[in-house]
Amino acid sequence: MTKKKIVSRSTHKDQSKKGRKAEKGTKEVYDGTLEAEWTCTSCGTEHIPGREKKCPTCGNPRETGEDYKEPQKKGDYLSKDELEELGVDPEKHLSDETCRYCKAKIKPGTQVCPNCGASLVDTGYTSRRCPACERETNEEICPSCGAKTVLKEVDSESDEKKKPASRKLGLAAVLGIGGLVLACVTAIIFLAVPKTKSAYVSAVSWTRTIEVEEYEYNRHEGWTLPSGADMVSSSMEVHHYDQELTGYVTDCYWEDQVAGYEQVCDTEQVCETVSEYDYTETICYDDGTCDEIDHYRDVTECFDDVVCDDEPVYEQVEVCSDVPQYLDVPVEQTYYTYDIWEWGQAAPLTLSGIDTSPEWPEVPQDDSFREVSGGRSEECEVTLVTSGEEVLYEPSCSDLWRYEVGSMWTVKTRGGSVIEITPDE
Repeated sequence: MTKKKIVSRSTHKDQSKKGRKAEKGTKEVYDGTLEAEWTCTSCGTEHIPGREKKCPTCGNPRETGEDYKEPQKKGDYLSKDELEELGVDPEKHLSDETCRYCKAKIKPGTQVCPNCGASLVDTGYTSRRCPACERETNEEICPSCGAKTVLKEVDSESDEKKKPASRKLGLAAVLGIGGLVLACVTAIIFLAVPKTKSAYVSAVSWTRTIEVEEYEYNRHEGWTLPSGADMVSSSMEVHHYDQELTGYVTDCYWEDQVAGYEQVCDTEQVCETVSEYDYTETICYDDGTCDEIDHYRDVTECFDDVVCDDEPVYEQVEVCSDVPQYLDVPVEQTYYTYDIWEWGQAAPLTLSGIDTSPEWPEVPQDDSFREVSGGRSEECEVTLVTSGEEVLYEPSCSDLWRYEVGSMWTVKTRGGSVIEITPDE
């Protein structure tokens, strides 16, 4: 038995369906299933219904060469119950089963051949089974449901043999990626590992700075005279302007205002794509039935659509308003020029040296100078020579006395920076 064996196709246009529309994109619509017919080649009897597997005239079973045909006179579509009674699946259309004893054509799923009475289920020895319906058979295609059968004893060794190969391939990929990662990690560790070397001090330097302020007698100008200031001069100057209302003037202009609305209509072309009936196809199968399927094609339909809008009607309207008029009136105040004593930022005091005894610059002991609170800063630097390379180290200035030029030290560095330093024993 073969699955969905088509024995004939034909097409025709059904005038009653002309102009029928379907949802956009529709290509096919299933109408229904008809009962096919066949002709007995033994006695010549025609129009035998597809459900009959024997010739009603001579009694001979339908043979392989006696194909089903589209019925000359269209009847009603078969109902679901009728299809089940005939053993027909309207989607799969399994072909008629052949009795392996008398070769008669019988409907799919038949368990006892109506022609020779042979049992088609109880077989003395079966080597295969159907995984879909569990029927046992010696055929490669299940005579009940049309699925492909399998041997009762399935050798799964071939599947197991594939697993080591896939594992080897995965292991090789993992080793390759692991090697690359290991190389990167090694390089990072090499750079991050501290290096310990012996070094000597080749130079030292220090700089100390103190921020100071100076008491100064400065000249300023402004609208106020501060307490303690010595006035130099004063004058009346314009401080600001006040606006004084002097009257109103009428300002008029013309503008468009909506006086009402009027309906304006126009036509515009609207197009849409629809699926329209084209033709009907009749497909007959080797199960005694024929499907009727309507085919549709996409067409574009255009029509004129009337569109109306309410559009505003404007008129010219004079708009007037009283605009206030102002006069700028100057307001004078006293403007001062004065001198005053005050503290101001002075140049910072800086002292530098190249020995191991840093000192602070001397702040003048004078009432005209004072040190800014929190204004002291210092920087100390030691130059170390190790393996012919210079390394800069910034110790606390209070410890600079320890780093005499020529003294030896054990230095631990990471990435060119000193992380630990101890006297060389």
